[in-house]
Amino acid sequence: MGVRGFDDVYKGYIDNGTVLLAIKRLKQGFQQVLKEFKTEIEMLSHLRHHHLVSLIGYCNNDNEMILVYEFMAHGTFHEHLYNSENQPLSWNQKLGICLGAAWGVHCLQTGAKHATIHGHIKSTNILIDKN
Repeated sequence: MGVRGFDDVYKGYIDNGTVLLAIKRLKQGFQQVLKEFKTEIEMLSHLRHHHLVSLIGYCNNDNEMILVYEFMAHGTFHEHLYNSENQPLSWNQKLGICLGAAWGVHCLQTGAKHATIHGHIKSTNILIDKN
């Protein structure tokens, strides 16, 4: 499906193909990978918000680190802003996405046991679901 940062991302299915998943396979050999992997699991396991992607599950077996998320059917905000192959967004849709991202950041900073500061807020990290 693609590469995000230092990781490969694949599209997967469960429940006889009725539920779509995004499967992020973390690449080995990066110093911070294990720490970030554990932090992401701990944080997203305790946080549920409709403006944050949901962690479905994970695997940490024999140096294989995989995170399984709900699938975001419409890709990234960046793709809709700069890729002419995508359906153009109206100003109301763009505003709604920006407000949703702001609520997601607010949830990260106030909704967890420990406040989380997201250091990579950019249009490529804002994902758009089927709605």
